[in-house]
Amino acid sequence: MHFAVSIGYLAQPALPGWSVHSSFDNAVNLCRAGDRQMLALVSERYPDGPSAVRIAAPVGWGRCFQRGQTIALRNGVLCAEGVRDAAIGMRGARIWSRPDLPCGRVIEDAGCRLESLTGLLGQQQAWLMTSAEAEMPDNTDALSALVGMGQGLTPAGDDFLVGYLCLGRVFAAMGDRPRVELNRLAGSLRRRLCRTGDISEHHLRLALDGHFNSALCDLRSAMFQPAANYGSIRLAASDLAAIGASSGRDTLAGVAAAFRRFAAFTVHAYAGVS
Repeated sequence: MHFAVSIGYLAQPALPGWSVHSSFDNAVNLCRAGDRQMLALVSERYPDGPSAVRIAAPVGWGRCFQRGQTIALRNGVLCAEGVRDAAIGMRGARIWSRPDLPCGRVIEDAGCRLESLTGLLGQQQAWLMTSAEAEMPDNTDALSALVGMGQGLTPAGDDFLVGYLCLGRVFAAMGDRPRVELNRLAGSLRRRLCRTGDISEHHLRLALDGHFNSALCDLRSAMFQPAANYGSIRLAASDLAAIGASSGRDTLAGVAAAFRRFAAFTVHAYAGVS
């Protein structure tokens, strides 16, 4: 038996009707028919997530699960029907909760903070940023065309948009102009969610509702510290960039693009919201 380390605040493994959507060496995605909910079982080396359960298990544990298997929680154990090695003890796992948005005053060293993370970006991420900025400031329909762009379970365009929404949410609490732009973008994105895969759509829906993983939240907090700490920004950016083959860096590019875009606005103070 394996054991859960943490459970995201939106994860509901006790709900009936879960089945395996897809499985990999270190991650298993569960789905529920009819309500589009998803739940991720991931290795403990991944960051906490709002709808994720992190598991202490050796590499390859996820291959015990097969697509379509029924998953149920019985007596504190999450198990796959007919698979003994796929049991996960849930008791004692901590609940990961969403941190509040950072709050304070607009920063004066935005350029230096931005430089602390852009060095981690590669050619693909630079292209994403250039493509997004070329469509600014008004054509949010064109920006939302990044939905589904790229290969994999979470295409590069979708990862970029998650990072953009994460940082944009902070600026939307600071002034009318960022808020109007983000609301317009969110509406356009919701209309295009059908253009990407199930897993990526799930993460985009979470982002549109203000839910992000712990690596993104940590970077967001570091970027908005009242006193500059470039070392903490670089560390948080490195942790995010390390996720997946390129997914983390694509998300980081979205963070950088939103910060570059909205930090240019002259806003004197903002109030934090959850």
